[in-house]
Amino acid sequence: MKLETLSLENYRNFSHLKLDFTASLNILIGNNAQGKSNLLESIYLLAYSKSPRTSNLNNVVKHGFQITRIEGEVCNNEIKKELVLLIDSGNKHLFVDKKIVELKQYLSNLHVIFYVPFSTLIYGFPRERRRYLDRAIVSLDKKYLHAIASYNRILKMRNALFKSKYNEREMESWNEQFINYAVIIWKARQEYIENLCKKVGQLKPIFFKENDEIEIGLKTTPQLSLEKKRWAEEVKYCMEMQKEREKQMGFTIIGPHRDDMVILLNNYDARYFGSSGQLKAMVILMILAQLNMFHEEYEEYPLLMCDDIDTELDAMKLNAFLSSLSSMVQVFLTTTQNNLAETLKDAVVYQVHEGVVEKIRKG
Repeated sequence: MKLETLSLENYRNFSHLKLDFTASLNILIGNNAQGKSNLLESIYLLAYSKSPRTSNLNNVVKHGFQITRIEGEVCNNEIKKELVLLIDSGNKHLFVDKKIVELKQYLSNLHVIFYVPFSTLIYGFPRERRRYLDRAIVSLDKKYLHAIASYNRILKMRNALFKSKYNEREMESWNEQFINYAVIIWKARQEYIENLCKKVGQLKPIFFKENDEIEIGLKTTPQLSLEKKRWAEEVKYCMEMQKEREKQMGFTIIGPHRDDMVILLNNYDARYFGSSGQLKAMVILMILAQLNMFHEEYEEYPLLMCDDIDTELDAMKLNAFLSSLSSMVQVFLTTTQNNLAETLKDAVVYQVHEGVVEKIRKG
């Protein structure tokens, strides 16, 4: 999977921009606040029609304008498609090969993985780890997006009922749907984590000793048994037991929105017992595993985007990371340092300055 061209109109700090990407490794160099991260965001927007940075799409439209256009040509297994995302007053319109399409038709054309900083994935709030999980699962299963959206809608309605005039019959109706989507989400997250843990174990020798143990688990509320077929009954029972407490608190206290991903190193919580180097290495292995899982599913690789990765990884780990990637992976790196480009001789290098992008090395 390759992004061959990218065009932007009235997007963030870019008025008009067209780029051709001919290499697997692309480096965007520039000082802070010049537009490097905006470029990565635009690629993510082109892929998923949503931003990893803001829920309000009006924020990506250049100040003083109403409409922004993001366009790209994608090549999958030698088949080329033109994707267009048009944002008009916060509303989005999706096009594939000049035909307007629904979201479910649009989402299968371009896939992106963002390198997640270890400070976010390891030390961040549980919602950051849930977001990482959900993005990873959506890249493999588009139906999961519907489950997440439906669950969040029902959760919102359920919480609203606690805050208004409580109606037992109405709550029972929401509870049935709540349990259904909660179980779907838990099963998808558990299956993904089990596969991720297996793949990380296979990649472990890149950074760790043979006797080191890395475990990744899902912490749920309530704690679920190993028998997935019983989960719906378990949740229903727990909701009945917690009903009065939820009424008092005024919100839902169990469900996937309370999940957390737990990472253990040699049976200890990595947050408290892993060194900075070990934690960064674990995140690299998780990203590599995610790429391999995607390849197993689709027989192609998604794009990989890494924002200011040289501030996250030292030269040794960065080289080990990049050398572990398949040559089929198209990578976009941003940096403020010229020495990264000097180290990576095969990369095409772009200079980003005040919304203007110039190719300064062809690689």
